[in-house]
Amino acid sequence: MNPAHLGGFLLGFLPAARALLLQEPGLVEAMSRVLLHWDEELLLGALPHLRLAFTALKPREAAALGALIAKLMEGDRAESVHPWTEQDRTASRRLHERTRRALQTWGFADAQ
Repeated sequence: MNPAHLGGFLLGFLPAARALLLQEPGLVEAMSRVLLHWDEELLLGALPHLRLAFTALKPREAAALGALIAKLMEGDRAESVHPWTEQDRTASRRLHERTRRALQTWGFADAQ
């Protein structure tokens, strides 16, 4: 899936049906399955589109969505928790820096 397509879909969907997203965990689960299978490059390409789309949510809705995602991810937590190696930490720092630069190119100067 093209990252812009998901962002464009959400940009049109959220203003009209954001309550549905919060009331139907299956929608969030499906979206999470898609995002979790993307590689780093695809996810970084989608990030600005997703960030723009989710600006349609009010702060309270964004918090509720975050809580829903956290609850859904708890089931995977026991299987995925493992101690971070130095290689993991280095890769995480690199990804953080690439994400920050990508957001800055999209005009998010406050990206840290």
